[in-house]
Amino acid sequence: MTTNPLFVKLSPRVEEDTNVKKLETTISEYLDNLNVSGFLLSGPLATDPKGEQYDYKDGFILLIPNHKVMISTVKGEDFKTDNFSDFVSDFEEDLSALSDKYDHKSVIGRRRTWEKLIVDVSLDDLLEAV
Repeated sequence: MTTNPLFVKLSPRVEEDTNVKKLETTISEYLDNLNVSGFLLSGPLATDPKGEQYDYKDGFILLIPNHKVMISTVKGEDFKTDNFSDFVSDFEEDLSALSDKYDHKSVIGRRRTWEKLIVDVSLDDLLEAV
């Protein structure tokens, strides 16, 4: 690919994190080798153009074709807290609402069908995996 295959729209806190910058570079190279595009986001694009719709500002979502939806945080100690769990639940709720709004339910199915395709992954594990 001639352009960056990774679309990035992150909250300022996440975007400034050194490990996230490493992840961006590594994922971009990975996607380029696969000749596919991916997304690194703070939340669904259609809910708020600023990406500031969540109270939890340290989380992010990684989307790569033929991979599970990966949700992580820049704060390793927050990985299993209620705040992070709420972020994941809010993301799933927003995804479900967007599926209804844009009539994608016929494509992705109901929440119970796709929620098992969303995984919590630590940033350290993401960096080691790619």
